Amino acid sequence: PVSDAGQAQRMLHSALRLRESSSTLANDRSSRSHCVVALKVGVQYIGAQGIPVETTEGRLVLIDLAGSENASKTGSEGQALKEAQYINRSLAALGDVVEAMARKQEHIPFRNSKLTMLLQDCVSAPSTKLIMFVQIGSRNQDAMEASFSLRFASRMKGVDLASAGRSDRDDERSRTALLRSQEEVRRLQDARKEDQEKLSKSQA
Repeated sequence: PVSDAGQAQRMLHSALRLRESSSTLANDRSSRSHCVVALKVGVQYIGAQGIPVETTEGRLVLIDLAGSENASKTGSEGQALKEAQYINRSLAALGDVVEAMARKQEHIPFRNSKLTMLLQDCVSAPSTKLIMFVQIGSRNQDAMEASFSLRFASRMKGVDLASAGRSDRDDERSRTALLRSQEEVRRLQDARKEDQEKLSKSQA
């Protein structure tokens, strides 16, 4: 755990230094993996008597997807070619997940790759907000890849993330957890009120 933004930035920079990149015929600095950074932030509200009254938590996930590669254009060989194949497979698995969510299928194939397994909580949690930035090349020889990227972003835009991959049982569990949280907050508020009343009587 970290206690301030500076510590979080140092951890992020340490992780980025470990990310592999190499030069290809298509890119001077090509990422050889995806990068996923998850930040969980919690704020605890303390009452007058030092008793925690409420805790609010949020999660921010930043994902930098490595671009798909065409070996005939990049000239990748050996280890670089294997890395490109892994990248392409995970992106294809992500495309399958997006397609299944867009069609509102009962089964979403999150378990088909490590990437989609990591992203399952991000896209299926209640109140999820998604912002996607797509970087495309402006050269004529990049037109096909740019078209694929824009179509993928368009498909993602049409997905209802709030209901993706969730069942009625998931909804019931969410409602139960919310009710329990609300009951706990009320219990703490009642305890705080009782402490204040006792304090007022002792000072009278």
